[in-house]
Amino acid sequence: MIEVWVLLALGAALLFAISNVLDKLVITKEMRDPILGTIIVGIVSFVIYSLAGLFLGEVNFSFNYLAFLVLFFASGFNLLAVFYYYKAFKRGDVSRVATLLALHPLGVLALAFVFLGERLIIGNYIGIFLIVGGALLISFNKTVSSKNKVLATVFSLLMVLFFSIRETITKFVSSDLNVASILFWFAIGNLIFALFIYLFYHPKLNKKQKKGLKHLFFVGSIGAIARVLLIVAITIGSVSLVTALISIRTAIVFAFAVILRNYKPELLGGQMNMVVLIRRIFAIGLIIAGSFLIV
Repeated sequence: MIEVWVLLALGAALLFAISNVLDKLVITKEMRDPILGTIIVGIVSFVIYSLAGLFLGEVNFSFNYLAFLVLFFASGFNLLAVFYYYKAFKRGDVSRVATLLALHPLGVLALAFVFLGERLIIGNYIGIFLIVGGALLISFNKTVSSKNKVLATVFSLLMVLFFSIRETITKFVSSDLNVASILFWFAIGNLIFALFIYLFYHPKLNKKQKKGLKHLFFVGSIGAIARVLLIVAITIGSVSLVTALISIRTAIVFAFAVILRNYKPELLGGQMNMVVLIRRIFAIGLIIAGSFLIV
């Protein structure tokens, strides 16, 4: 029987994949403003996390050190990661962002090993590396170039680091805080940081950016729901395994790109020849094999 955390992680992976595809279209074409994108994600996350928390249990409103960790550190690192995610997308090097995002499970694996004392069986470790390897193979595109590729790489690595810290903190506090309380403090933290940023940054938008703003609210909602599923999965499963399973979104994004290639060819991230196709099919095989080893 499939465990609950596996189903939650798979659902999150699907929603993250949809969000990544739409982000690529919105951020690179309509709303090339990473700061405003971060504010929107903070506000949308507040709404989605609050609603989810109300349905998932009784919130512990006592403000202790665990709530402090979620409120300021997990939420802060979350929005920092989102900022660098959009910042990297703004550079237009989407392939580089996707490739380095595949390193996310390794960041979590290292932090969980050191700070949480999480230990896995050999098969789990092999599965994680197979998934990461497959994700890297799918995302890698040597034809993509960018004048700002060094900056895009730095931004992407910072994104991976901050996402990894967020996941590790979430798992750490889950031993004493229920998921409803974690979501509540996440919601408050995201709102506080979003409003703080807005105090210093509220630009005038042109017509195209206003359209992108509406689309970003929609995309942000999908991403926030995915993060709710991720948070719940982390509280009941291994943070390393959950994060690794989330990485199958890379294969899902590729599947969407193939399906939509006649309408949005840019989603494929370069020319699709036989060598690239074989490499990506092999990569999907690695991801599937790795998934079986961790579930």
